[in-house]
Amino acid sequence: MEPVGTPWKILLPVLQSQFHSTSHISLPRIGRTLPPVAVALGVRDLLRGLFAIFQGEGAVDRFESELREYFRVSHCCAVSSGKTAMVLILRALHDLQPGRDEVLIPAYTCYSVPSAIVRAGFKVRLCDLAPGTFDFDHDHLQRLMNNERLLAVVPTHLYGVPADVNKVRDMARQSGVFVIEDAAQAMGNEWNGTKLGTSGDVGLFSLGRGKCFSTVEGGVILTDNEPIGRAIARQMAETQAYDAAGCLKLALYAVALMVLTNPWFYWLPRSLPFLKIGRTEFDTGFSLARLSWLQAGLASGWQSRIAGLKQMRRRKIQDFIEEDIPLISSSTAEVPDLLRYPVLAKDAETKAMIVSRSDELGLGISGGYPESIDRIPELADQFDGECSYPVATETAARVVSLPLHSHVSTRDTTLISHLIHGRTVTDPMSTEDLLKILLLIILWCAAFAPLFPELVRDWIANSDNSHAFLVPFISLFLVWQQRELLHETPTVSSPFGGALLAASLLTYVVSSAGGLAFPARLAMVASLSGLAWFCLGGKKVRLLAFPLGILLFMVPIPYSLLSLVSGRLQLMATHISEKLISQCAIPVYREGNMLYFVQTQLEVAEACSGIRSIVSLTMISLVFCFMSRKGWWRKISLILAAIPIAIAANIVRVTGTGVLAHYFGDKVAKGFLHEFSGIVIFIFGFALLFSLFHFLNKGEANDLP
Repeated sequence: MEPVGTPWKILLPVLQSQFHSTSHISLPRIGRTLPPVAVALGVRDLLRGLFAIFQGEGAVDRFESELREYFRVSHCCAVSSGKTAMVLILRALHDLQPGRDEVLIPAYTCYSVPSAIVRAGFKVRLCDLAPGTFDFDHDHLQRLMNNERLLAVVPTHLYGVPADVNKVRDMARQSGVFVIEDAAQAMGNEWNGTKLGTSGDVGLFSLGRGKCFSTVEGGVILTDNEPIGRAIARQMAETQAYDAAGCLKLALYAVALMVLTNPWFYWLPRSLPFLKIGRTEFDTGFSLARLSWLQAGLASGWQSRIAGLKQMRRRKIQDFIEEDIPLISSSTAEVPDLLRYPVLAKDAETKAMIVSRSDELGLGISGGYPESIDRIPELADQFDGECSYPVATETAARVVSLPLHSHVSTRDTTLISHLIHGRTVTDPMSTEDLLKILLLIILWCAAFAPLFPELVRDWIANSDNSHAFLVPFISLFLVWQQRELLHETPTVSSPFGGALLAASLLTYVVSSAGGLAFPARLAMVASLSGLAWFCLGGKKVRLLAFPLGILLFMVPIPYSLLSLVSGRLQLMATHISEKLISQCAIPVYREGNMLYFVQTQLEVAEACSGIRSIVSLTMISLVFCFMSRKGWWRKISLILAAIPIAIAANIVRVTGTGVLAHYFGDKVAKGFLHEFSGIVIFIFGFALLFSLFHFLNKGEANDLP
């Protein structure tokens, strides 16, 4: 997109100079950016977590009981992380076989596995991978099993790709080695009718962010082996619980993840270097704790939620398969349930290009773990002189993982496919484009700044304009509702938008010079539409037409126009209210817009004409129409109904005030009671309008986008 001419030739190099050096450092991306993984937590889940404070440890007991029943095991422990689970398992196994202190893992796996082994006080031993897989090279594994110091072997379902645990278990039994099934990235997945995590002597899951199911942090230990279960129970008895500060920190972290893993906000933490987003680090300084009541509360309804997430990921997997993106091999030809979709790039250079271009486009492709385990600097002394692991090294150099979370759209899938297949991919809205648009918006605000103070004063001074405070927020909400469609629509600058912008600015200048507030304010709204059309193009402006148009409701209608209608509405409300009050056996006499009672009199002032309700309810009816997918006749019916509903609601208010004035005097028509009655009657009118909206849209499950 190239929305302007000459000014950018001067301004853009200045902006770029802040981000570009002689080595050309690209601009950090601003805008929709897919995270590699997302946290499937909502406000309801967070509330469940907070309400679990009333259950305390009972919430954890309930969660563990549900896990035992679901996985059909006799022992289950919930802890603070998958790494904590690994540490406690290893210490428990060492209690059963104290003469062994080495743990065998794949030479390419998550860094959390070796860090937990080191944290537990054991030595890491490695086995190379079978070519084109994440599973062990079983010939190499067989040779490594002949080790009297080997305590356990850890087959890993990396990214959810199943390892052949049964084959590993058969080898391990011959050597008296325990099998720890690492299903940290595969909770709830099944393979050949068996739930992953239940085939080894002991299994573990992670409930951390970005896993198959998340409680922000967390881990689970499963075993059906009685001696191992008792040994783990002893370790759990010595493990501390979260304190109040820890639970508060978790709650705040959950809120941050809910917001910042949304693609429309993820660019912000990703662009801050000190947060180290996307970096893989070898960390042994983590704390060990039991699962908290907050995390157990966050897990409420976990079985149905896991099933729903699996279904969603299966659809994404099928989309990638249909795009002919080859999945890394698993133990069989069948496509498994996955957490992420791992692919082997042609070579290291191709991988670097894919990841770099994905970062520029915000497509969420991850480069996986940066090195094989033997190349982690903190472990260098453990592998000095040992053999190399060529397949693991090559896998680290070539593997990329594609996102499978709910934020991945059809358009994202297509762009990812083009990138993987080496086709040209263009960014519909680059950071440079956004900076240009941002600068134009700043200039627009500066140009129309003189209008804002007087406009706000008019909103405050005249109650008929009080709805205007909400209009900008309603417009922004409607734009937010259209965000995915806007993202998928190409951006092409339009000269017609420039013409509208220029005409609006000219109207603004002339109107301001002549002291004409109303046309100047209309020009402000029109210029914003012209700016959007100029920068984004006709296709996107068609999506934005209604959110931009609704801004007209924040422009106060001139008094000269209002007075043509308000007088008639006053007389109508007075006349009908007189008839209704008379029906209540209350003596009343009307003269113009005055109602005379035996002991008092009531003036139906201009503010009681109902104009405020008519304007507000008409605006709301238009919003309802925009959000409805029904036919035009129903939308027109809803809009036309807004005016009689507003008039009827106002008549009810005047009639009620008259009846109360007869019994309690004219004080009910003044001050707080008068204003409060206006709010109540508006809510009544809104309820009628919403009921009509619901009735006209009855029978369609997804009326609201």
